[in-house]
Amino acid sequence: MGAPAAAKPAPLFVELDRTVVQTDLFWEAVVQCVQQRPLAVLLLPIWALRGRRFLSRRLADWVSLDAGALPYREAVVRVVAKAHADGAQIVFLTAQDPRLAQAVTHQLNRDSTVLVLDTSGPQEPLAAIRRYLDAGEFDYVGDARHDAPVWREARTAYTIGPVKPDPHDPGRLSTVESVAPNPSGLRALIKALRIHHWVKNLLLFLPFLMAHEIGRLDTWLTLSAAFISFSLLASSVYITNDLLDLSADRRHPSKRHRPFAAGAVEIPVGIGFAGGLLIASFVIAGLLVSVPFAAMLALYVLLTTAYSFYFKRVPILDVLVLAGLYTHRVLAGGVASATTVSPWLLSFATYFFLSLAMLKRYTELRQFEERDTDPARLNRGYIGGDIRMLRSLGAASGYLSVLVLGLYLHSDKVMLLYSRPGALWLLTPLLLYWVTRIWFLAHRGKVDDDPIVFAARDWPSYLVGALAVVIIAFGAL
Repeated sequence: MGAPAAAKPAPLFVELDRTVVQTDLFWEAVVQCVQQRPLAVLLLPIWALRGRRFLSRRLADWVSLDAGALPYREAVVRVVAKAHADGAQIVFLTAQDPRLAQAVTHQLNRDSTVLVLDTSGPQEPLAAIRRYLDAGEFDYVGDARHDAPVWREARTAYTIGPVKPDPHDPGRLSTVESVAPNPSGLRALIKALRIHHWVKNLLLFLPFLMAHEIGRLDTWLTLSAAFISFSLLASSVYITNDLLDLSADRRHPSKRHRPFAAGAVEIPVGIGFAGGLLIASFVIAGLLVSVPFAAMLALYVLLTTAYSFYFKRVPILDVLVLAGLYTHRVLAGGVASATTVSPWLLSFATYFFLSLAMLKRYTELRQFEERDTDPARLNRGYIGGDIRMLRSLGAASGYLSVLVLGLYLHSDKVMLLYSRPGALWLLTPLLLYWVTRIWFLAHRGKVDDDPIVFAARDWPSYLVGALAVVIIAFGAL
């Protein structure tokens, strides 16, 4: 008499959104749709009036999710893989259009089934399971937001994050296992603001300082408000760019760890936060600075939007626009402080920041080259051989800024503003050293971030800056 046949394992039902993937497929499709078809932002509200299910179908018609780049919870993937290896049927639950879900399920398990929920209420997962299974045991994996009804009937349940008590059945927790942490997104959201990048907005003070009118306390207060306003706006832009760049960032060796790309912060939270920062920025600008400065902020938003949707994919134009965004801060500082921006300062800023913009793109291409990855995945329009051209043009642009500085130091304006103009010539070797050094470091792979942010944590840059301040002060006194 043969051995009895092994019992067939219970089917495993798995929530797809925020459980298998650390994001929501609906919002992923929304962002990708806007990124690929900017005018779709006008249609989305109209489609939404007909319900989320209709909107999900329209999104599935327009976009195809890059399932291979989505942030997966490895612990949940292992649970699914083990259940499949044991012979269990895998059923994924989703409230999205099945075409969006299948892009992910085919990535994980082509033998699985997609079960579409009728609603998003707390009772729907259990109701959908019972409609599908009718009776019998089942296992379940969910994100613990509304899982208590399912826990009461599941044989074994796995959850994301801490297990919360079930008031109807406290003893049920013995069969609920937390398989992956679900930490608070507050720290990740703060990281998404990129507060360390606010150092760039110190450029707002430059026209005022160069005009030698530092005794005006009221202007200092106005510029401080302008700095806060511009910084909030910049963080709003950073969040928006991160959302629009999700797919490309996930293919990037370092940017894939950014909060939205990694799924540490949910997309709707990012959209809401970006909008709130944008409003706060313009309120501060209008009330505490000036209407013309608020207009400069609006122009900055237009430029960054054009960059996000078009210019960043066009070689050469992308670095020119990046350099222009740095120079725009200088012009905005002039508007905020009611200070005329010198043509010398504009010329210097244009060449200097063009060099840094090319350095930023050079660094990104170098990271891809070191990992033997196609630079086309950077989604910036460059190819591998362009790295040498960027290095040459970027260094040349940096040296042109030194030339402009030298010509300025020989101008009549310097003779009027400084009592010891000859001492200022010491600035040229300092700038030559800094430009040459940062390009050498980039060539050696030592610069792995935005060059200004890199300089903000580089002690030789602080030393060069301190010496420059001493030289300027000595020349002015």
